[in-house]
Amino acid sequence: MLYIFVVLVAVVVAGVVNHPFLELGLVGYVVVAPISEEILKSLGVVIVLGKRRTPRSGAEAGLLVGLGFGILETISVYPDTVLVRLFTSIPFHVGTGGIDGYAVGSRRYWLIAGSVGLHSLYNLIALSELGLLLVYEFIFAFLTVACVAAYLLSSAKAAAPAQMFDAAGSVRPK
Repeated sequence: MLYIFVVLVAVVVAGVVNHPFLELGLVGYVVVAPISEEILKSLGVVIVLGKRRTPRSGAEAGLLVGLGFGILETISVYPDTVLVRLFTSIPFHVGTGGIDGYAVGSRRYWLIAGSVGLHSLYNLIALSELGLLLVYEFIFAFLTVACVAAYLLSSAKAAAPAQMFDAAGSVRPK
C-alpha cells in the first residue's frame, strides 16, 4: 500500500513540477522532466525503505517504484500511446527506477545523475519523429532493464555461498 501511495504522490508532483516547463519544448522534456522524475523515484525508495536499505533492497524497491511510476504516467499523461509505451517507456522507468534505488541503497547518490542522463537521452530519442527511432527507444529501454537485472542476479549469486554455512561457520548439509 505504501508503494502505491508513494508512486501516486511522485506522479502528481512530477506532473505539477514538469507541466509549466514542458511548454518550453526540448528543455522541459530533456532537462526538467528527467531531473524531477528521477529525484522523485529516488525519494520514493527512501520513503519505502527508510534507514534499512541495502544496494539490493534499494534496486528492488526502485524497480517497483519505477514500474508504478511508468504505468501511472502512461495512463494519466499519455493514454493514447499505451501500447507503444508498454514496450518502451514503462520498462525504461523500471530500469531507471532500479538504478535510482541502487544509488539510494548503496548511498552512492551521484549515480542518480547517471539515471537522469539516461532519461534525458531517452526523451531526446522519443521526441524524434523518425519511425526507426522507436526501435532504438525499445532497445534502450530493454538494455536499461537488463543492466539492473544483471546486477540483481549477480548479487543473488554472490550471496549464495554464505548460505552454505550455519551461524557457527560449519557447512550445512544439502
